[in-house]
Amino acid sequence: LPTDTALDLINLFRAQSSSTVIYHCTADFSELTPQAVRLKESERELLRLSDLVFVTCRQLAEYCAPWKGKVHIFPNGVSPEVFTQINGKPEPTDVSALSSISRPMIGYIGGLHRFLDFDLLTEMARLRPEWSWVFVGPIQTSLKGLDRFPNVHLLGHQPHERLGQFLSKFDVCIVPYIKNSATATVVPTKVNEYLAAGRPVVSTELPTVCEFNKQHGVLIIAPSTPSEFLGAIDDSLRAPADSKTIARRTSVAELNDWQVHLDGMSALIQAELAKKVSRPTSP
Repeated sequence: LPTDTALDLINLFRAQSSSTVIYHCTADFSELTPQAVRLKESERELLRLSDLVFVTCRQLAEYCAPWKGKVHIFPNGVSPEVFTQINGKPEPTDVSALSSISRPMIGYIGGLHRFLDFDLLTEMARLRPEWSWVFVGPIQTSLKGLDRFPNVHLLGHQPHERLGQFLSKFDVCIVPYIKNSATATVVPTKVNEYLAAGRPVVSTELPTVCEFNKQHGVLIIAPSTPSEFLGAIDDSLRAPADSKTIARRTSVAELNDWQVHLDGMSALIQAELAKKVSRPTSP
């Protein structure tokens, strides 16, 4: 994190060795702290002294660019094998229990945090009591009454390697985030995970998700109103589920394979390290 404490440590290490500083910026951190002004100051200094800067979206690249000319974009990725190689694996008890839940099953994986639109979710659960709304992830904030509906199923935190088994049961996957300044740079990892499992995806109008869909055209983007979001889910339930459609989704997810991103980052790091080694030292 780009705090002044981290900056002090980095400066200490730099003074002791010929080091390479890499800043991996994954969010607008000033939106996540009450010390926004102080954090921005330390972050700008960190950007100035960094040899490499990696970001997860165009918005963060533009944010970092004034203090660091060249910024490299590596979006959040996915380990495709977790979501595709599920045949033959024993089903966890919670996954097996989903077979007794009525369909259609509308699913979400990830933390139940303050970025979720709970007003939207509670109203949709009320309007569609015949649908099952399944949430896989830790509860990190108030659910605002979402848990009072009998058609809402909260399965809690699950190991990452089991997520593919849960997703295989979902009819539609959702990204019901609020849209505000704090989510303007959010790149939901779950989008590629949903796609890797071949699932249809409905998301609210997050800027990064809209850009992703403009490029790939594999999601349904809907406004954050119950009627329009439910309509988008209805459209997804009626959409083709043939092998060609599923293959299109998985192929898009594979473009963001974590290993591909890691290889790209590693190449840039190796090049920067090589430059440091080749520079003549002062007498």
